[in-house]
Amino acid sequence: MRLLIAALLILSSAPESHAREYLEEVESEVFKTAGTPQEITKRARSCALEILEADEVAYSDNASQGVFATRSQDLSTKASGTSVLVDVDIEGGKVIANSRRAFTAKMLKKNVKSRVAILARDQRFKIRHTKIEHLQESSGYMKNSGYTKVGKWWGSGHKDVTKQLNIVSAELADCIQNPKSEQDDDW
Repeated sequence: MRLLIAALLILSSAPESHAREYLEEVESEVFKTAGTPQEITKRARSCALEILEADEVAYSDNASQGVFATRSQDLSTKASGTSVLVDVDIEGGKVIANSRRAFTAKMLKKNVKSRVAILARDQRFKIRHTKIEHLQESSGYMKNSGYTKVGKWWGSGHKDVTKQLNIVSAELADCIQNPKSEQDDDW
């Protein structure tokens, strides 16, 4: 008993070594491309509308049923969709957009959402994700809280989320750097 009390006293007086850290931002490398900030921003606006999604997302759980229930009832909830573009400042070289992306990690269907900023300068741009949250589309018998912050600790899935955000950035960068012909095809 004394040993247990001593251990509890040591643990309670020790500084918190595992402070909760969250994935706050994922920023791309600086990409090179032709054009002025205004030209790049116009392409970025078009690419954001073409590539990014901000649709409604359904998620569910069976938490109210309990593990030993004889009949299952899927309790679906929806995170409402939003518009993709939030703000476009052609003169300032900035596009702000919403993004959601479905993915599978460790055989679980998940979804990540972020606020995307595409920042343009002369012949270069970068992409920054903030307001990062994720959800598991079905949590079985555990309560599903919907979108939550992404923890930066073991088992939180932050590496999978970072990978997905980097894929979104790469798709945007490819679109901005390699715009499709702006001329209509001959009909």
